[in-house]
Amino acid sequence: MHAPKRKRSRNGERENGKGSKCFTYEYSVTPNDVKLQVCMEEFIALHGIGKTRLKRIIKPTTTAPLVDMRGHHDYHPTLPLEIKDKIKQHISSFPKRESHYSRSEIKHREYLDERLNVKRMWLLYLHQNEPEQRLLYTTDKKSMKPVVKYKYYLNVFNKEFNLSFGQPRSDTCPICDKFHIDIEATTDETRKNTLINQRNIHQQKADSAYHMLNLYCQKAQAHSSLEVYTFDFQQNLPAPSISAGDMFYSRMFWTYNFGIHDCKTGDVLMHLWCEAEAGRGSSEVASCLRQTLLTRRERYRGKNLILFSDGCAGQNKNKTMVYFLLGLVKEGIYASIQHYFLYRGHTFLPNDRDFSHIEERKHLEKVDRPENWERIVKDSRLSKPFQVEFFDHNSSYDYKTLADKTIKSTLQDSEGEQLKFKEVMWFSYGASLEMNETMDEENLKEHADVGTLTILWNLGRRLIF
Repeated sequence: MHAPKRKRSRNGERENGKGSKCFTYEYSVTPNDVKLQVCMEEFIALHGIGKTRLKRIIKPTTTAPLVDMRGHHDYHPTLPLEIKDKIKQHISSFPKRESHYSRSEIKHREYLDERLNVKRMWLLYLHQNEPEQRLLYTTDKKSMKPVVKYKYYLNVFNKEFNLSFGQPRSDTCPICDKFHIDIEATTDETRKNTLINQRNIHQQKADSAYHMLNLYCQKAQAHSSLEVYTFDFQQNLPAPSISAGDMFYSRMFWTYNFGIHDCKTGDVLMHLWCEAEAGRGSSEVASCLRQTLLTRRERYRGKNLILFSDGCAGQNKNKTMVYFLLGLVKEGIYASIQHYFLYRGHTFLPNDRDFSHIEERKHLEKVDRPENWERIVKDSRLSKPFQVEFFDHNSSYDYKTLADKTIKSTLQDSEGEQLKFKEVMWFSYGASLEMNETMDEENLKEHADVGTLTILWNLGRRLIF
C-alpha cells in the first residue's frame, strides 16, 4: 500500500479528503519465493476469499486497528456451577463398564448401557429435576423452556467425561462375567482387590493368545516356511430366507458355513453344506481342513503350520483333532503343527470379519433354496471374493471313530496325570518351532495355560508332542 504518485483534481472535493483516493493497493503472490504482482480479482480467486473479507483485512491500515469485541458484550447467559455439578452427578450415576474386546486400544474409555443415548439421559435428567418440562416434551415441545437445554447437557457429557455407548455383547467370557458379578456384589475391599487382580490376570492370559495370533501373522509374511490359518463356523444360514410373516413360524432348512482364513495370503475358503449332508462335529472340521490342506500338499510339504481356533470341545479341542493333526506330521505333510485355542468370549478371529461381509449381504438377498447361498457368499466381498466349495457326505471322513479306536479314552500329560482338555490352550505336534525374540515362547507360557501332551496308544507306544 502506498500513496498515489499523482492526484487529479476533482470538482466538489471536500476539505477533509473524503471522496478522494488516498491509497493505492498492490496485490502480489510469491510462488517459489518469487514475488509476482497480480490483480485484485486474481488475488481473491487464488486465496478463495471474497471482496468483503479482503476489504475488512485492509481496513485497519487506513483507520484505527479493529478490536475483536467478541465476548465483550454485557449479556452472558451462563448457568450456575451448582447446575453443572448436578448434571455431572447425574451422568456419573449411570453404571459403566470397560470394553470387552478393546481394553488395550482405548485407554480410560468406559461404556454405558447400549440401550442409552445422550438424548434419553437428558430426558431422565428432566424427569428428576424439571418434571414439568419433561411432560411438555411429550405433549408440546415448542413451549418447552427447560433450564438445562439438550445442547448444554451434551456439551457437559462430551467435555467432562470419556464415555461411549457399548454394543450388545454376545458370547461373552463366563469367567469375566463371574468376576464382574462378584466384584459388584462384595463389600469387603480386600476381597474386591483380590478379585480385580485375578480378573486382570485372566484378561492378560486371554490377550496373550490373541497377541500371538497377530505376531504369527506378521512372521508368516516374512518367512516362507511358516503358514498360519484360522478357522471357525459361521452362524447357521437359513433357507428359505424371505420376509413373509408365515416363515417365522416354519421350520428352517439350515446351511452350514465353515471358513478357513489364510493369514499369509488373505485368501478365504468357505465350505458350505446343508444339514442333510453332514453335521457340525469334529469329523466335519477335520475333513474340511484335510480338503484344504491336502490340495496344497506340494506347496506346503515340510513347512510349519500354525492353527488358531476357539476352544469348542465338540469341534476343535478333542481327540479327533489330535488324531488328524498328528497324522499330518507323521505323513510328512508338515514338519510341525502348533494349534492354539483362544479363550471363550475373547475369540475375535479374522473369520469373524469375513463372516460380517456375509451378514451384511444376506439382509439384501432373498434365499429360496440352500444353493443360493453360494452366490451370496461369493458376492459378499468384492475386493477379494471368497472361494466357495460344497462339502458333502462323500467328502467327510469318520475321523472320530478312527481316533476312538487308536487313542485311549484316558489321556495323560507328560507327568502321567490325567489330561483335562478344557485346561489345555496349546497343542504342539512334531518338532518345536524356533522363535525369535519378538515371539518368546516363555512369554506365552507365563500368561496362558499351555499343555504338552503324552498320548498313550493302544499298542503301548508313547508319543510326546
